[in-house]
Amino acid sequence: MKKVVLIIGNRYQPNACGFIREFEKTGKKIEGILCLESKREFMFYAKIPFRIIKILTFSNVKYLLKSIVTLIAGKQQLNTLKGSWNNVGENSWDVLGNEFDIIKYAREKEICVRFSPFLSATVIDFYTKNGPVIFPMYAGGILSKKILTNPNAEFINAHMGSMPRYRGMNVIEWAILEHEPPKVAVMVMNEVIDGGDVMWQKDIDVSNEQTIRELRTTGYMYCYIAMAEGVSEYLDNNNLRKTQENKGKYYYRMHSKIRELTEMELLSRSE
Repeated sequence: MKKVVLIIGNRYQPNACGFIREFEKTGKKIEGILCLESKREFMFYAKIPFRIIKILTFSNVKYLLKSIVTLIAGKQQLNTLKGSWNNVGENSWDVLGNEFDIIKYAREKEICVRFSPFLSATVIDFYTKNGPVIFPMYAGGILSKKILTNPNAEFINAHMGSMPRYRGMNVIEWAILEHEPPKVAVMVMNEVIDGGDVMWQKDIDVSNEQTIRELRTTGYMYCYIAMAEGVSEYLDNNNLRKTQENKGKYYYRMHSKIRELTEMELLSRSE
C-alpha cells in the first residue's frame, strides 16, 4: 500500500485543513506531514533586534530609506494595475475559514511532521526510500524535473476545471461564462502545467452563488473534497489514473470587466 504524506505551506492552511477532515471520513490515514517552512526556535526571534542594531550604519540606513520610498511608489503602481485585474478570492486563504493547527493535530494523531524551507529531491528521496508515496500538494509550486522523475513519488494536485478542457487560471469563472458545467480535476503532476494524468473528476454544484468570491469559495471546498476522495480511491485502484488527451487550451486571469459579465451570468442562474 502506498503511503500518504501531506505537503503544506503553514500550520493553519485552510484548504489543507479541509483535506484532512475529508480524508479522515474515507477511513484512510495520513502517514506524514511535510511543512515547507523553517522551524524557528525562540532564541532565533530573540536575537533579531541585536542583529538589526549590528547592521545599522549610516549608509545602511540611507539605503533602507531609499528602498522604502521606492517600494511605496511601486506599490501605488501595482494597486493601479490591480484595479483592472481584480483578483478578489483568487487564493484559498482569502475565502476559506474553519482552519485548525495542523501541527498540533499531527502530534495528537501521532503523525510524523518534518520541516523544510523548500521542497528538494533530497527531501523526497528521504520519504520514498522504503516504497511509493503519494504527496497531496498544498505547497511547493511548480516542481523540478529532478523531483518529478522520482519513480516512487506521485504529487497530487486539485484543479478547479475539467481536464483537458480548462487549463490555466480562473477556470471555474471561464466555465460559468461559457455555460459549461464546472468540475474539479485531481491529477498526478508532471512537467506540463495542468497536463498531468487525471485520477478523479467531480462536478461542482453551483446553485445560489452570486459573486466571484462565493463561486471560488464553493470551488475551493470542492477541490479539497475531490482531492480527499480521489486520493482515497486511487489508493485502492491504480487504474483510475488516465493520461490526458492532447487537446484543450490555457485560460488566463480574467480582466475585471469580464468578471463582471461572469457575475451577471451567476445572477441569472440563481434567479
